[in-house]
Amino acid sequence: SDVCSSDLFQIPLMVIVTYPAIEGLKNEWREAAINLGATKVIFWRYIGIPLLVPAVSGAFLLLFANAFAAYATANVLTSGTLPLLPVQIGSLVNGNVIADQTNVGMAMGLEMIIVVAIAMAGYTYLDRRTSKWRKR
Repeated sequence: SDVCSSDLFQIPLMVIVTYPAIEGLKNEWREAAINLGATKVIFWRYIGIPLLVPAVSGAFLLLFANAFAAYATANVLTSGTLPLLPVQIGSLVNGNVIADQTNVGMAMGLEMIIVVAIAMAGYTYLDRRTSKWRKR
């Protein structure tokens, strides 16, 4: 039950992040495309989907960073038996270390921060790119 609730949190987060982009598709763009002879399929292929790609890609990056950093979910799902990075860090930080490897948990934590920072930088870039056309 705890795992399901934490996994289901991703769905509303995806909706919250992508909804403004979907709402940002102006009806005038669709009407203009139809007046120029485009079908609904052509509108979505050349206008709708290209405008939504940055928002959806950014949402996936945000969800990846959220899931990657979710130690509790990984720990509950694997019971600490699989060598997932968050579970290994938790084990090392809690003092379960091999001789001469006391800083491995801190190094792995830094790697995790770097991965999440890259994902969030990508999300920020894509969000800025999406917001440019949303303001018009």
